[in-house]
Amino acid sequence: MFKYKRLVFWLFFLFFIAGFFICLTLCFPDAIIFAQKVSKVLWYVTYVITIVFLILGSIAAIGSTLTKETVLNNYHRARIFATIEQNPGIHFSELTKTLDLSNGQTHWHLTCLKNFDLIRTIKERNYKTFYPNYGMLFENIDTSQLIALKNKTRNTIYQEICSNPSINQRQLKEILQISQSTIAYHLIILEQENLIKVKRKGRKRFYLPAKD
Repeated sequence: MFKYKRLVFWLFFLFFIAGFFICLTLCFPDAIIFAQKVSKVLWYVTYVITIVFLILGSIAAIGSTLTKETVLNNYHRARIFATIEQNPGIHFSELTKTLDLSNGQTHWHLTCLKNFDLIRTIKERNYKTFYPNYGMLFENIDTSQLIALKNKTRNTIYQEICSNPSINQRQLKEILQISQSTIAYHLIILEQENLIKVKRKGRKRFYLPAKD
């Protein structure tokens, strides 16, 4: 989708420049003649530069290989996405400081990630925070639920439950190597936020994502 937006932009720009010169030629023929007399070389240089610029831009737009599958091939972009995954709810200044990137670099790569729906942006207080976007998994999650998932341990537990519906506390403890008391604490919060639901069989409790 991002590639086609660029193509549309360059095509629009091409038609705009072409239309501008056609209108100039039709409406002000004397100005064209005067300009050619004053600086014929400069006039042709302008034409050549414009054409070269449009050709290069069109090639860049058509030849772009940026897709959802390749967007993370960029080193800095992959680092930004990995950092957001590991720290859901991180904000812009934290990203730039953690990864030692300029504001411009961080903004550009975040835009690419957002264009391909790899991240979600939530406004908290006076700044924006960033979360990984796992498609259908986060489609119906509201802001308070995303904030609850900002905790790394809680997010890990939630992801494990989504990957293995009907998992129990003992299995979570074995897989994640987290104490049972910690798991129980985060499960309570996840249940309160309606992110998971509990299915009981006798005295055993099994956990599923609420969307199931």
